[in-house]
Amino acid sequence: MADVSPALFIDAVLAFQQTAAIKAALELDLFSKVAGGTNTAEALAKRTGAAVRGIRILCDYLTVRGHLEKQGDEYRLTPSTAVFLDRSSPSWIGSIVEYLAAPEMIGLFLDDPASYVRNGGSIGLANNAPDHPIWVKFARAMVAFRAPVATRVASELARWSPRKVLDIAASHGMFGIAVARAVPGAEITAVDWQAVLSVARESAEAAGVSDRYHTLAGSAFEVDWGSGSIWFCWPTSSTNSIMQPLWDSFERFVRASSLGAALPWSSWCRTRTGCLHDSRPCSHSRCSVRRRKVRRTRPVNLRTWAERQDLEGRP
Repeated sequence: MADVSPALFIDAVLAFQQTAAIKAALELDLFSKVAGGTNTAEALAKRTGAAVRGIRILCDYLTVRGHLEKQGDEYRLTPSTAVFLDRSSPSWIGSIVEYLAAPEMIGLFLDDPASYVRNGGSIGLANNAPDHPIWVKFARAMVAFRAPVATRVASELARWSPRKVLDIAASHGMFGIAVARAVPGAEITAVDWQAVLSVARESAEAAGVSDRYHTLAGSAFEVDWGSGSIWFCWPTSSTNSIMQPLWDSFERFVRASSLGAALPWSSWCRTRTGCLHDSRPCSHSRCSVRRRKVRRTRPVNLRTWAERQDLEGRP
């Protein structure tokens, strides 16, 4: 008879405790303090203004979950925690908890999960409504997390020296900003809701590219993008249902474009130097460039592409 255990069930039921512990640790900046040498419960309690008992329970729990290590009475960071959760690390991503574990997001799963199954989904946050506040929270929270991927995208686009970039659903603006930093002279236009664009403008000013960073407030389905040769940065979460209505608007730019095969879309892959699908010489029939005519194929999502290159260890 196979061994049976309720452990998996109990772990699933109590998973919220892991979220709570991480949120508490990040709010107290616990990981950064441990990295700085404050590594006992008593010392951490003094630095954070928390109870010694509370800090000890939290740190012991984080040790059990693999975020900390403990030797005697002293705690230290694991290699992964040191890279991603120490605020002084260039790869710090702790801010994403403010969005991914926001009460609004948690409520989408836990308020009434059985009804979501019955109805085929939750009601959602009306996130396509103009200036929904959840996207401002998203923009501020995701800056540190998206910056490395944005840099990889920008380094690839810099090979073709784009003159204009349209960043649809720009949010935090890191993708367009990274291109502006990688390509001197490139003009960036960010499209999003007005409140969200204020976050992107702050990021552009901090990066020193505000003079070439322009914003266009409103829905990507309704605003006038202007004219000329334009490159696109597209959000990772985009779906075909969003892509298709924008094809007609996009094609008018391609028809007027002087950049030809430099456009970062599957129908314009460069067969000799490699295809953006896999960075190797392209053998995909859908990527063939024939008589420089646009073929209606799915666009390459450069953000997803860059993430895949990083995971596979490609240059």
